Amino acid sequence: MSRPGASDRDLLTASFRRDDRAIDAFRRWSRGIDWEGRLDDGAYDLLPALHRNLRGLGHDDPLLPRLKGVARKTWIENQRSRAELSSSLPSGGAPPLLALPPTSLLFVGGTVVPRRRSLRFATRCEHAARTIVELRERNWRPDGRRLPPPAWLDGYVRATDHLPMRRGADERLSLTWRLETWFGSRTEETWANAETVSLDGTSILVLRPTDALEFALRQPVPDRPLPWLANALALASPAVDWSALRTVLAAEPLGPGQATLVPVFDEILEPTGDALGDVLASGATASERPAASPFVEPARWAAGAWRRFRGSFGAATPWPHIAGQVPGYVVGRWHVARRRRAQAPWTSPEGR
Repeated sequence: MSRPGASDRDLLTASFRRDDRAIDAFRRWSRGIDWEGRLDDGAYDLLPALHRNLRGLGHDDPLLPRLKGVARKTWIENQRSRAELSSSLPSGGAPPLLALPPTSLLFVGGTVVPRRRSLRFATRCEHAARTIVELRERNWRPDGRRLPPPAWLDGYVRATDHLPMRRGADERLSLTWRLETWFGSRTEETWANAETVSLDGTSILVLRPTDALEFALRQPVPDRPLPWLANALALASPAVDWSALRTVLAAEPLGPGQATLVPVFDEILEPTGDALGDVLASGATASERPAASPFVEPARWAAGAWRRFRGSFGAATPWPHIAGQVPGYVVGRWHVARRRRAQAPWTSPEGR
């Protein structure tokens, strides 16, 4: 499993560790940087957090004015992004969207973490079709997919898990309606505990701090683990209920890739005493029967698809509506099967 290189580790330590080791790490990291050249995006995104931590530790350095400039520029960009969201998201009587990390950091504590990646939001499965329609009315378009006609859209979303969308040249949004992917049986509890934030008359939900950190910890680890660790460390606030988080992770452990990075996470947070190393995954993976394929086992695939489809509706849902959504569901399941056959991920790690 991937672990951060020495330079990335020093940068993370300098940005988030709250003692003099952060200063030592900063000196090592900065000596290896060509300050007349261009920093890669991963390192650049951490400069605001680096400035905040060094300033909090009372460290004075000739580079601090430059870091302050980056932090101020990022703050301004984030304020602009936040202000623009009120006109680009559903409003009025629409069910509020749940902002997922790192997008949720735009609404919590005036953070200066850059919003470089696509926006990430969640909605309930039963609201997904309506939300997609309202996003399209605000000029968001599916990115790389063709949706079925609106009359079949409810069936389509019940067959899939998320939809990447694009607006203009550089605005991206990922909408998911499968929070159970990360929270399992506690999904309804997670929705109930979400906090409401008002954004110019538009209501946005954000995960409570403990759930937000768990969400970040359960994300897949990219080849370079710097962004995974940066997101998790940025969410490791004093508001996290560490005892509750340990209980959850002990019952539903992290995967081997995430567990490999927990010791690094613990080491950087050591001064606060908020360690998670006692709930590392065993590395064992659950054995599941392989999913049926419409290309190989059409009868088994159809039977399983029908059970999933019928179970996705509430008991009070009228049968005419359910029957009318069968075509959209079949289209959605067929698209999923084609992607799996091509070994292309249906849900990307960062919702891009």
